[in-house]
Amino acid sequence: MRAQARGYMRNAWKAVRTDRELECQEIDEGLRAAGVDLVTLPDGTSEDALIAAVREADLLLMCYASITARVIAGAPRLKGIVNMASGSTRSTLRPRWRAASGRQRAEYAEKRSPRAPSR
Repeated sequence: MRAQARGYMRNAWKAVRTDRELECQEIDEGLRAAGVDLVTLPDGTSEDALIAAVREADLLLMCYASITARVIAGAPRLKGIVNMASGSTRSTLRPRWRAASGRQRAEYAEKRSPRAPSR
């Protein structure tokens, strides 16, 4: 592979896709055919399990899962998040997170996360 010979790819990419129950056969097969190590997680995966899964991930594909500041902070290699949902997003992300470090991304997402009203 040319990119690998030039040093652009240190290893095969790892992608995590939440909501395994969704029919995404073409996406899954396409990623695997491209040499991506794809991990699929079931709907309702806990935040801690999601953090463990994305720890070494380069790409996160999500639909219904909430992507919190903790998830982002726990994924230092993450290069992108693909929201496969239509309509409103459940992600705490904003466009400029991509240029930030893991800690900066988490701090930014935490500032932008909706908060529960105080009682």
